[in-house]
Order: sequence, then structure tokens, then C-alpha cells
Amino acid sequence: HAPLNLALLGRAGRRKRTGPVLLGALLPDLPMLGFWLVETLGRGVSQRTIWDERYFDPGWQGVFDAFNSFPVYAALALLAWWRGWRAALWVAASAALHLACDLPLHREDAHAHFWPFTGWHFVSPVSYWDRGHFGTVASAVELGVLIASAWVLAQRHRRWGPRAALAVTVAICAAAWVLLYGAGLV
Repeated sequence: HAPLNLALLGRAGRRKRTGPVLLGALLPDLPMLGFWLVETLGRGVSQRTIWDERYFDPGWQGVFDAFNSFPVYAALALLAWWRGWRAALWVAASAALHLACDLPLHREDAHAHFWPFTGWHFVSPVSYWDRGHFGTVASAVELGVLIASAWVLAQRHRRWGPRAALAVTVAICAAAWVLLYGAGLV
């Protein structure tokens, strides 16, 4: 999400925007990282149990839904606009873009994107990872979007540091795609 959000919401010469856009791109998934760390390192749960059972625990789902809620980020955007908090406005916009990209690509792992008003989950016919629901194609499109976003950002940032970070990100994601789908691990 970060390269796409930075390509769409960031601007050359607007460094103050980069941090908030990056935070918003990552914010909806941060609880997932915490979940994985708690379950793996804290409780010693196997990966199969984590993703087949623990992920669907109502307590964890409540946390995931709160961080993946359009109304939550709309409220943050309204508050930020009213108070003149530009950074918070960019965080909210970037998080909402993350959710808009996630919505059509989640099936069994869908979130309640309209929490707290409803617990309804849009179960997409397409999954970003499940081969049985176009996961190979969806993930290949995501990889293409990543490459295009990285190219836009590389044109915008001429320094070697950002370009190297983009190259490493693309290389890791491309290698992961080849390993997961080429080797049939998914």
C-alpha cells in the first residue's frame, strides 16, 4: 500500500506529507502485525492455527475492524479538517485509500469496513491470495501496481536512498510472488 499511496497522495517537494501518507498506508494493517507477534512469539501458536482459527476470534476481529473502518477514518478526516491538522488529514486519506484497495480483494478474511455502524463484511469474489478465487491474477495485478507506483516515485525522487528502498521493495515482492505462486506454496 505504501508505494501506491505515496505515488497518488505524495508530491515532490512536500516532505511533510510523506510521513503521514506512509503512516496512513500502514495503519490499517498494524494490528495484524501485533496480532501475529502476540500469537507467534507471545503464545507460541502455529501459523496454521493463527490463520485458520485465531484470526477469526471475535476479539481480534474487533480490533481489525476498528482499524479497517471507513467511518473511523472519515471521522478522523472531519476532525482534522475542523482543527486544521493537515498531517492527520493525510493519514486519514491514505488509510481510506488503503481500505478502498482492500475492499475488492478480501474474501474469508474480509473486514467490517463500515464498523461501528454495521458488522457486515463484503465478501469479494476475488481474493488477493487465494488461487481458488483469482489470487494468482489479483496478486500479479498488485505486483504490477507496485512496479508502476515505484516507477512514479523513482521519477519523483532522484536521490539514491529512496530509489534503493523502492528497488528492494519491488525485488522482495516479486521474489515472494514467484516463490508463492510459482512454487505453488499458496
